[in-house]
Amino acid sequence: MAVINYEHEMRYYDTMSGSDAFTVIIRGVAYLDYELEKLLGLCLKVPGELKAMNLDYAQRCALAFALGLDTDIKPALSAVGNLRNKLAHRPERHLTPEDAKNLYNVLSPREKQNLPAFLDRTAKGSVPFRELSAMDQYVVMLVVLRSIVVAAQRNIENARDSPAFANGS
Repeated sequence: MAVINYEHEMRYYDTMSGSDAFTVIIRGVAYLDYELEKLLGLCLKVPGELKAMNLDYAQRCALAFALGLDTDIKPALSAVGNLRNKLAHRPERHLTPEDAKNLYNVLSPREKQNLPAFLDRTAKGSVPFRELSAMDQYVVMLVVLRSIVVAAQRNIENARDSPAFANGS
């Protein structure tokens, strides 16, 4: 059964609610990468070998898709990784409205459709997505992407807990 680490989640949401774009983007993608690594570990017979592979973010994404992660989010995961790299190597660069627009443009139709419902459950729900600041748009999209990866983890964990999995069916 999946157990959610409350302290880890609170650190994540504290990071994502920060005002410094550099920190939010760099650490936000680091959290996403961490969840990808956990997902991959759940898919492998010998998860410890994952570390020995010394994969970078793009390689972990590629492996996750090869193992069945929903490919609809492939362009978005690539986009957040690319933006993270741009900021990491050019710290004077800031998040721009164009960056948020570019990420939005590569979201699948399903994720675009889910954004208003997600916003309705947050304090930002009273403001339409397109009227949020670039930073808030980016944060919402990154949180949604991480949620998809975490949901994939939960699906695997739940399947492993099922009697059919235990019986090898």
